[in-house]
Amino acid sequence: MSDAHTHEAITAFYGDSTEISSQVAEMTFGKAILLVPPKDLSHEVANALQDLLLETAKLFFKEAAEDVNKRRDMLIAALLPSIPASTVKQAGMEARARAAVLSSSEWLSAKDIAERAGLSTANASSTPWKWKQDGSIFAISSEGRDLYPLYGLDPDSDFRPLKSLKLITGVFKGHKEGWGMAHWFASVNSFLGGKRPMDLIKSDPDRVLDAAKDEVEGVVHG
Repeated sequence: MSDAHTHEAITAFYGDSTEISSQVAEMTFGKAILLVPPKDLSHEVANALQDLLLETAKLFFKEAAEDVNKRRDMLIAALLPSIPASTVKQAGMEARARAAVLSSSEWLSAKDIAERAGLSTANASSTPWKWKQDGSIFAISSEGRDLYPLYGLDPDSDFRPLKSLKLITGVFKGHKEGWGMAHWFASVNSFLGGKRPMDLIKSDPDRVLDAAKDEVEGVVHG
């Protein structure tokens, strides 16, 4: 059974997805914010959370003319006094950057790679882990598991890592790894004429390698 708590034009729902979706479908609004709590959240805690969100929303929209960023920082200071607002803001920026990276390409688990590459699935993580250890490919950690970029694998060679990728990860060793490297590959690059390294890694690996060297030199020399 879902609950709906309302304050003026703001409504907070709690319940399973089927119940909530049917109620949301009947509403007319521009945008919504969805929070998914732990499965074992008690009914009492859920109600308290709904009330907290509504009270927070009420404070946030109380004076529309007030600077939004200032109001956000005030609320953060009130609700999370031990955490600097700048830290929370930075965490939000990093979360958005990671979401952009994840949506920029297909990311494969070790099992996915094993299936595509015709490797043994009995210990699927073994070979991709070895590739990562020797720099043949890199991985990002997401939800407790390694994910590997599809653009780093060559479908013409049974989905083994592109040979050029090891040279690039070698350039970045000690400078970028994991998410940092993934963000670089997914970002437009002026050295590459506004194209992304991930789009050229197979067709023009030498240019991508030069772009990586330019990136590291820029960091080193400030």
